[in-house]
Amino acid sequence: MQKIIGLTLGLLSPMVWSQPSTGFLYGLEAVSNSYLQYSCEGSGDRLVCKFTQLMLTPELKEENYEAELQKKLDQATQEANQKGGLDVLHKELCKDIEPVLAVAEAFIDDDVTGLPPEGRDAFYAMSQAERAANKEQFSVFVDICKNKPSNWIERLSRSELDKSLKTCKLMANNYEWPFEETSTGVYTSRNGPTGACGVVSVSVFTPDPNASFLYNYREQRVVTNKAASIPMITGDLSCSDLDESSLDYQWRTSQEFRNCVYIKLGM
Repeated sequence: MQKIIGLTLGLLSPMVWSQPSTGFLYGLEAVSNSYLQYSCEGSGDRLVCKFTQLMLTPELKEENYEAELQKKLDQATQEANQKGGLDVLHKELCKDIEPVLAVAEAFIDDDVTGLPPEGRDAFYAMSQAERAANKEQFSVFVDICKNKPSNWIERLSRSELDKSLKTCKLMANNYEWPFEETSTGVYTSRNGPTGACGVVSVSVFTPDPNASFLYNYREQRVVTNKAASIPMITGDLSCSDLDESSLDYQWRTSQEFRNCVYIKLGM
């Protein structure tokens, strides 16, 4: 019994480990969609830490829904005017969709026995949520082409945007930084300046005040050349517009609802 008590007290002692080793961190506030996995090696006051950063972001935010809908409606109206009217646009759409209408109806009716093996396999491999989302979207296409409702452009636009609301983009980033113990249990890394903007990144591992063997993490970026700009496809990005807010991560589990039916890799 004494050995068990001693072991337990040892695990709870604030000085069990004096440096970060491996762990998983959950982003807060500005980076609540970001997660960090780290692995550190070294001894004494110097470490080298490898990071894998995962970012899960919605393809479309709910607050941008109506603006995107209006943009789609305006684009459809402009395209219809260029091609000779809404009827022409409708015929072109349904001509493109016609080869897959039978497949769409089979999905809607949950009867895929008449589909080729790859179609049946795709149907049965879907989760219930994904199957329901596909049925909803297929129903719109079938109704538009078979019944041609008066608001078909809006229904089509909303169907596309509804899918974007349920789509999450997953991006990953790997990097490695050296750290130095700058005070007891606190490890700091300073990198840069890099790039045209002269970005300096300062990262700090700080032991949790209630459990010093667990670490929280903060990254602060400072732009040292705000007069410069970065060439982009859509136009130059001014260095003065780069975000300099701190990025905070904690070891405690962060649970946030993500309405992800679809996962889209990368941008």
